[in-house]
Formats: sequence, structure tokens, C-alpha cells
Amino acid sequence: MHLLSHRPNAIRHDVELATLSGDSDREASASPRLQPWVKRAHIDRSHVPPRSCDGVVHYRLSNTVVFSTKYHIIWCPKYRRPVLVGTVESCLRELVRGIAREHHANVLAMEVMPDHVHLLVQLPPAVLLSRFVGILKGRSSRVLRREHPHLQRIPCLRSPPWFVSSVGGAPLAVVKRYVENQKVA
Repeated sequence: MHLLSHRPNAIRHDVELATLSGDSDREASASPRLQPWVKRAHIDRSHVPPRSCDGVVHYRLSNTVVFSTKYHIIWCPKYRRPVLVGTVESCLRELVRGIAREHHANVLAMEVMPDHVHLLVQLPPAVLLSRFVGILKGRSSRVLRREHPHLQRIPCLRSPPWFVSSVGGAPLAVVKRYVENQKVA
């Protein structure tokens, strides 16, 4: 880099020379701090993205990462018994939202069917997906069996298998509409 690199023309000339000389990989991979002509994007850390799924990608921020990781999770009770109705359903909804808050996750959509649960959730990358689902299933099973005596007759409420799909191929609005329309279909 020349001493005159603070001028835009000189910078452009230096980059062209670096590209012609084959140093473009080194030039492109340099840190933005080492490239004073690259303007850093301003990130508003006070912005909390809306929970609506309007087709626009919303990013969340933590101290070290900007992310948009959304998952469609499905699980069901043991033997797919239709026990998630009435007060059990409302209790399960509260439990899921509480567990999501503990893990700094956003529940974008949730539909509780009598024999399975659909959940569209945005998780921070620091939270392991398998651990999050394990906590959801384990704690909800334990609390529901403790608070609802008719579920204590069932030997086990928690079923080991579960389904997950990262939401990225289909637009988020389509997946949200699918989750919300489960009872209609």
C-alpha cells in the first residue's frame, strides 16, 4: 500500500495492481481493520426484530454473533396418544414459552394437536438444538404428569423420536402458515 492510499483513486489503483499481480486473495481476505477504505456496517444493537413472519429476514444479535436460525420442530407423546387437550394443552403452551425464554429463544408459532406438537422457533447458535428439544420434551413430560393426575396412569409421556427441519428452503411465512393451520387441515 502506498502512502497516498487515503485518496480514493490511489486505493482503486492499488487494488487493481494487487489484482493484476495475483495478490487478490490476500487483499480480499484482509481484515476490515487493515482495509481503511472498507466501511463497516452499522448494527443497531437496540433493535429487537418483530415476531411477524412477513417474508423479510430478521436477524437477532448477541454479544458475539448476528444470527437468523429458525427450526420447525415436531414431537409427540409416547405411542402418539391423544392426551394434549384441554388444560394439558394450555399448560404445555406455557411450559414451552417459559423454556424458550430461559434459552433466549423466540417461539414464532406453536400448534398443539391432541397427539403431537408443531413448534417454529428461533434459537441462538450457542444453544444446542438437541439439548433444547431434550429439555422441552423432558421437562414438559415431567411437569404435565405431576400437575395432571390422569397422565400419571400412562407409563411414559415422552417419546424418544422427534423431527426438526431448518427453515430456509421455504419462505418463513409459508412454514408459519403451515404450522398455524394444522388444526384446520
